[in-house]
Amino acid sequence: MAEGFSMRVVAHDPYKSDSIPLDDLLAQSDVVALCCPLTPDTHHLIDARALAKMKHQAMLVNTSRGGVVDSQDLLDALDGGRISGAALDVLEDESSPGALSRALMNHPKAIVTPHLAFDSEEALQRIRETTTEVIRAFIDGRVLNAVG
Repeated sequence: MAEGFSMRVVAHDPYKSDSIPLDDLLAQSDVVALCCPLTPDTHHLIDARALAKMKHQAMLVNTSRGGVVDSQDLLDALDGGRISGAALDVLEDESSPGALSRALMNHPKAIVTPHLAFDSEEALQRIRETTTEVIRAFIDGRVLNAVG
């Protein structure tokens, strides 16, 4: 979609050899959008070190999982002007928001939405189709492979 706005899109994928290195992506991007699962390898992937590599005018967008971003480091980067802003659809402790999440929710350089980035017609259609397939498989006695 970003290419439709004449944006140059680059991506980092640790499993692809032709992928741009993460540090290079952070250094050259105006918008860093996180689209990854939360795993031991991605926990606090975006921390003080990563935020320091970003442009001062860059924006961080997280629609993946809250734990991918170190909340304290993000708050420090926003307060210190090391990045220009953050758009967060997920928070590190969203099930029971603590002081850090509340600080991010009220920060003038952050936009926080209530974990609804998935809410598109396409995503809802996929959920309906997957649910229907799971019900059909159960009725038929079939076992489905896990969906990643």
